[in-house]
Amino acid sequence: MMSPHTLAIVLAVAIMAIVLELIRQRRLRERYALFWLISAVAFLLCAVKFELVVALAQAFGFALPANALFVFGFLFLIGIMLSLTVALSTVAERNERLAQELALIRKRLDEQHSSLSSSS
Repeated sequence: MMSPHTLAIVLAVAIMAIVLELIRQRRLRERYALFWLISAVAFLLCAVKFELVVALAQAFGFALPANALFVFGFLFLIGIMLSLTVALSTVAERNERLAQELALIRKRLDEQHSSLSSSS
């Protein structure tokens, strides 16, 4: 059976490998990949040097390092949700603008087509 320490190291390396593969396949943009790679490196650093987690837990006043990991993980997920919400809002706004431009172009084409049909 794998120790929690070894499992954390394996998971961090696996996350890095998956992110790099997604970048290579052009399924993950560099903007988001950087966030994931930094997170994976931080996770690996915490797995290799657990003393850092203990020091962070003490610095922020947590009774147990596991509580600090839970809170930091929760904050990480909130950060991801915020980032994705901003990206989704940007895409929705861009789609709306493109739909409006497409409607204007179609209207102009219909007008030109009508004027050409009526002049023939």
